[in-house]
Amino acid sequence: MPLVAGHPYRLVPPGQTTGAAAGGLTPGSSNFTYTGADQTFVVPSGATTLTLLMSGAGGGYGSFSSGGGNGGLVGGTLSVTAGETLTIVVGQGGSVGAGGSRYGGGGQGGTGYPYGGSGGGRSAIRRAGADIVTAGGGGGAGYYATGGGGGGTTGAAGIAAGGGGYGMGAGGGPTYGGSGGVQYYAGGTGTQHNGGAVGYYGGGGGGGWWGGGGGGYYNDAGGGGSGRSTNLSGTVVNTQSGGVGQTVNGYVNISWP
Repeated sequence: MPLVAGHPYRLVPPGQTTGAAAGGLTPGSSNFTYTGADQTFVVPSGATTLTLLMSGAGGGYGSFSSGGGNGGLVGGTLSVTAGETLTIVVGQGGSVGAGGSRYGGGGQGGTGYPYGGSGGGRSAIRRAGADIVTAGGGGGAGYYATGGGGGGTTGAAGIAAGGGGYGMGAGGGPTYGGSGGVQYYAGGTGTQHNGGAVGYYGGGGGGGWWGGGGGGYYNDAGGGGSGRSTNLSGTVVNTQSGGVGQTVNGYVNISWP
């Protein structure tokens, strides 16, 4: 049997052309990139499932070349109803110093020197105003410390480095936000979808199903936001740090049938 054009691993059944799947549904895809605003996707007529691959955004890096956390990677099959409208959120990459919060829920980073980075925003698919699939954003770096990776059931905490740092933000979990780090100053605790803000010049938490906590002091990094994949079936991926790197915007790729 011949291969379907654009789908190198799917064989065409006997009697079926490469232009349409069984039931007359033509295979297709939509790839969403960051725009800074919610986007929409209307499920094609005849489609009952969508195949997803999506990444949260990477966290911003710090002034001492410390790295922001990678975004999380989520993939699998989502059951849908033909004609329904889904809302698409594509996370904004973390900024480098003097950073406000980022689209997709990345927490604010440091606003002066020595600065950290803001957290990366989550990427998500929403139905009726609620996330049904979420890829966590990476935590922002502190002056010395690396931001925690986004994604997985629980995002990673910020990682201390050679300059010390005891006030790292924790990663967001499956039902709770990551706690803010405390070192002289207290970072903000993550909330649902939003990373916590930095306490003083360090890194903000990544957005996610639940956001990561912000770093406490200038050399403290934010935690990564958690991912959500419980509504997916088939070969499900929810990998901590498996997505894009620091400061890079996320993405949402959808294909059918």
